[in-house]
Amino acid sequence: MPNSNPQQLEKMQQEAPSLVEQTLAISGFWDPVQYLLTIGRISQQDYEAWHLGEVSCLEHVFAGSPSRIKSMLDMAMLHAEKRQLQRLPKTWEGWGEHAGQSLRLFEDEDLNQHFSWLFQPLSDRPQLDLFMDAPHIVCLNRLRTALAQQSPHLSTLFADAFEDYANDISLARLESLWVAQQAFPDDAQARLIYFLQDIKPLAIEEFANPQHSTDFLAPLWRTLAQDLELQPFDPEKPKIHAATAWLEAKAYPETITSCKNIADWFQIPHFHACIIQAEYQQHHIPELRAAWFNYCLFCPQQALIHIGHAHYQQGLESAGLLHWWTSFNTLTHQPHISDFPAWVIIQQPEYLQSLPHIISSEQPENQRFSCVHALLNNQGSEQQQLQLRRTLLSSSAWLFNMLLKKKPGMF
Repeated sequence: MPNSNPQQLEKMQQEAPSLVEQTLAISGFWDPVQYLLTIGRISQQDYEAWHLGEVSCLEHVFAGSPSRIKSMLDMAMLHAEKRQLQRLPKTWEGWGEHAGQSLRLFEDEDLNQHFSWLFQPLSDRPQLDLFMDAPHIVCLNRLRTALAQQSPHLSTLFADAFEDYANDISLARLESLWVAQQAFPDDAQARLIYFLQDIKPLAIEEFANPQHSTDFLAPLWRTLAQDLELQPFDPEKPKIHAATAWLEAKAYPETITSCKNIADWFQIPHFHACIIQAEYQQHHIPELRAAWFNYCLFCPQQALIHIGHAHYQQGLESAGLLHWWTSFNTLTHQPHISDFPAWVIIQQPEYLQSLPHIISSEQPENQRFSCVHALLNNQGSEQQQLQLRRTLLSSSAWLFNMLLKKKPGMF
């Protein structure tokens, strides 16, 4: 495996099982493309561009070294084989005008052959096949695939389906999704509410394959996000913003940029939540940790709600903070959540080595964090260090004593 040192290989071997299981849990199967989507090595937008013929080879849009990604795929496929999953040949085809055309993962044809496999759990209920092969089910599944793949033949397919199954409820629901692709409220803010309340739940329910619902919804979300970027921000309605649509589109860099384009964005809890989700989905661990720290410092009450929410627990664990949060909650002092970031870096100063920028402000809790950060990094002159210690002691004797206990030689 070229360009992979022993430490990298060992890390990939350790991570492969959980990442394969994550892909299986989300999609119900594992294949190289679904895996790369799940772990953030290709974006949803690049994935669609590949299917629509705008990218000749998926290798060209990998996030990271192609040789490293090949090694990651090898490790993952090895785990899938060890799981004794059913192994089936897999090919990928174009969408829209490129329907029926074979797609390439790699420039090297041997690599294409090597990774052209799908792994899925063995079926223990074969009697369901008879039901799944029923003509009206086949018809509906064909429409679902056509919707997800932006087929140019949808008009004909729906006309044929209504001729045979005019009273089928699922057919009517699929038609509603098709209409949403073509006609929706002109007002971008009304469209966001419509998509969140009506179209997204309907797509998730109608598409058994989560990736198909994403393929269907993502272009709609991106178009909406671009329209919302032109709208003035209303602090009274923070969720009615382009960042919400970018996040739904799985366009994570755009989500973060959109949030941070708003002045004083860090005072808005919704933007912190969007950034945390975006960094988590991209597996950006130091940035995810910094996002949690900023949330605790600037919107502590809302951060406390999200930390306790099951939806955010994986993100907290990925940031290496879940264990520390559990310990923080057992302290007899019962400190405020806004002091959680400062307490964590006292316990785990190694986090400072990779911690991105934490926003500064005149808020007391932010000043305490800045003092701890500077003291642990030995920033400034001896006189400045003395002033930092005095500032920290006057602001929080508890944090000062924690730092003194952890780093007695510092004083």
